[in-house]
Amino acid sequence: MDPNNAVNANVANPNGDDQQRRMLGSYSAPTADLYGKSIVVPPIAANNFEMKPQLVTLVQQNCQYHGLPHEDPNQFISNFLQICDTMKTNGVNPEVYKLMLFPFALRDGTKLWLDFRPKESLDTWDKVVTEFLTKFFPPKKLTKLRVEVQTFRQKDGETLYEAWERYKLLTRQCPPDMFSKWTQLDIFYEGLGEMSKMCLDNSAGGSLHKKKTPEDTIELIELVASNQYLYSSNRNPVNSETSQKRGVLKMEAVNAILAQNKLMSQQINLLTQQMGGMQVSTINTQNLPQEVSYDMIGNFVQNDNYGYAQSSSEQVNYMGSAPRNPNNDPYSQTYNQRCRNHPNFG
Repeated sequence: MDPNNAVNANVANPNGDDQQRRMLGSYSAPTADLYGKSIVVPPIAANNFEMKPQLVTLVQQNCQYHGLPHEDPNQFISNFLQICDTMKTNGVNPEVYKLMLFPFALRDGTKLWLDFRPKESLDTWDKVVTEFLTKFFPPKKLTKLRVEVQTFRQKDGETLYEAWERYKLLTRQCPPDMFSKWTQLDIFYEGLGEMSKMCLDNSAGGSLHKKKTPEDTIELIELVASNQYLYSSNRNPVNSETSQKRGVLKMEAVNAILAQNKLMSQQINLLTQQMGGMQVSTINTQNLPQEVSYDMIGNFVQNDNYGYAQSSSEQVNYMGSAPRNPNNDPYSQTYNQRCRNHPNFG
């Protein structure tokens, strides 16, 4: 008898069960049970079925999940199912495509997560989705999403179409039983601005809450939002390049206005300084000393700074005219000196 066979021979244990004896080294030796896929594909009835490489390439190029914070696991599952639903083969369970293609849609840490799952523990598509969302869509993210939906508000300058599309992205990430349909619509309506509310109420023929069912409300919002989008697109048909050019033109216009305002401020300051100088000159001219005398008939005479006198009547008659020669003026200071002893001046 072979000694090795004798060592490995079955022996009866105290409980009466047959148990194969294992050597100490066999516990550390690799076995086939340690390797294998976590996903089990159900039996395929079709004899000529094969997974074409083009399908794998399609998934790898259009539907990949890396587990990054900004990635939405719910949207990933939705995109993956859209690809799988386009593949149909007679005699093949639709879950076969989902289970076979799902590992090719994962990358980096998500691929390791799937490989570390227990061997053949995922034998249905429902189990795969449940395990996947439990790992990459934990309750903390769910709570944050619930708060974002409940506190939804239309942003300043945001159209009804943009607000509705943004709200749908939020609610699409929610589990089906998180919010009822009418609750979602009520939150959206209350988060809109006054103009958007009036637009929906007028389209509903009065009050949206009193005139429309939840199904009718969704249809109405889609109609009004689409019409608003088409109307704004027809009025402002711009692309990204045009938007950039328009932004550059606006900046140039702003710079031109600022430069013009700066030049205008400089001109105003210069004019103010000039006006201040003119006022000072006028004040100095008015403060020059003047002599006062009287003419032969007793009228008040004011001597200007040119050395001759004018009576009050002459100042009125000849205001603004050139000064006369004092030698020919009978009312000048020389003539007045001769009449200094006149009786009227006593």
